[in-house]
Amino acid sequence: MNDVESLSLQFEVVRGSGDLDAAYEIARSSIDVGDNFLAIEILEWLTVRGHLEAATQLGFLLKDDGDVDRALGLFGGAADAGLLDARLCMADLLSEIPGRAGDAEREYRWVLGERPGDEFAMFDLALLLVGQGRLEEGAVLFRSLADAGDRSAAVELDE
Repeated sequence: MNDVESLSLQFEVVRGSGDLDAAYEIARSSIDVGDNFLAIEILEWLTVRGHLEAATQLGFLLKDDGDVDRALGLFGGAADAGLLDARLCMADLLSEIPGRAGDAEREYRWVLGERPGDEFAMFDLALLLVGQGRLEEGAVLFRSLADAGDRSAAVELDE
């Protein structure tokens, strides 16, 4: 029996018991062995049951498969339910979609309102602003990060 067959059997047992945490671990193991099909099946099962981390992970897999709209919906649902990292994932995805920079900026600023000084949100917002030609605004964020020791931000300031 190979890893994928073993994980599939494990999921059948766990599904019957209703153990969401164990199912999530099996989904992550499925991703590790390269079986995104099984991972998506498990993550969808978990998402229906309200597992927010599973919804976010499913969003990443769907994004990678090109299902951007569904990924945004999953990130948005998890974000609305209170998972701040899902909101950051949604902002990152929005920043990659032509014409959605304003939406991405709003989401990054929302994260920063909830978690002031979040280095990931600050860095990505700075990149977004610079990409829009708002160099001074981006530089302020990069300077703040560089002053706190972020070398990547210091490199961005030098460019």
